[in-house]
Amino acid sequence: MTELLLLTRKLNAGGLGIKITACDIPSASSGEQATVAAFNSHDARNTNEAFDLHVFPDHILIHDVSRTSLPLLSEFLSSEPSEHGASVPPIPLSWTPLNRKTTRLFICTHGERDCRCGETGEAVYQKLATWARSRGDTEVEVWRTSHVGGHQWAANVIAYPSGDWFGNLTPTTAVGVVGSLQSTAERSAGSQDQEQEQKLTIPWDAWRGRVGLSQVEIERLHCRETKTWSRNFYQAPPTPALLTPTIAVHFSSPTHGHVTVMGYPGERLLDAAKRAELGMEAACGGEMECATCQVLVDDTKGELPSASEDELDALDSYAHPKATNRSRLACQIRLTHKMTQFTVELPS
Repeated sequence: MTELLLLTRKLNAGGLGIKITACDIPSASSGEQATVAAFNSHDARNTNEAFDLHVFPDHILIHDVSRTSLPLLSEFLSSEPSEHGASVPPIPLSWTPLNRKTTRLFICTHGERDCRCGETGEAVYQKLATWARSRGDTEVEVWRTSHVGGHQWAANVIAYPSGDWFGNLTPTTAVGVVGSLQSTAERSAGSQDQEQEQKLTIPWDAWRGRVGLSQVEIERLHCRETKTWSRNFYQAPPTPALLTPTIAVHFSSPTHGHVTVMGYPGERLLDAAKRAELGMEAACGGEMECATCQVLVDDTKGELPSASEDELDALDSYAHPKATNRSRLACQIRLTHKMTQFTVELPS
């Protein structure tokens, strides 16, 4: 498992967006329930283990992945999604296609990573697992999973086949969210306008985003569909120029020199840097878990919001050698029109 995590980090550094989690036995496919203690104590350092790997959004199950098969897996993950298709993946590994009509719910219950995930996530898991069993629904699978990022959004749920992420769920609201997804699937099955059906039933107040969309695309979609300014994405009122990049951000990079990037209102500083291909790593995907997007900000006019306690903790834990009181995480800074005269240094 350790080698797989290292492989994922390497591929993500090359521009891919891959997240690896460890899962237990799905509640609807087996009467045997993995205990929370056993799940939390899983030893990811066992380098001789072989495991099955669910790959989304390809919807395939690759069997018996081990250290020796990682080079082949790397080749597959590095290929373009269009190369995968719905047929045989271009790798000589044993695999099985997954039923795309099955709703699979991955719930973060990783209590050793964050107590909120362990407490709220486990409560949501138990509620949804009981709900699925009571319905006798064989096309709903409920999984415990290790940390997916965003402790402040616990309980976090990732739903496939839609690829939607939901946050701040409770046992009560989670059933409503899943019910809406089931309704969408059932109604869309007989509809030629799937986009319209999904628009009608997505529970936007709990929505965190969708696999395959960039941060800006997620924010545009949410604002367009709800006509509201969600706390999940923004920290200021909406403006008519929401979809126009009108904020000048001045970067100083040891490899690219001085670069000015036009940013979107509400966009993260991290995403503006990535669009400009300035080499910002953000190994955790901007979830405030690695501090590899650490920057030095000159904010003489105090235009930036203060760092949260979580951000300060991350900066303390992963301090850059050049860290000063100017250090910030680019994933935690949202651009607003108030930001007119600040510069951002990318440390070497």
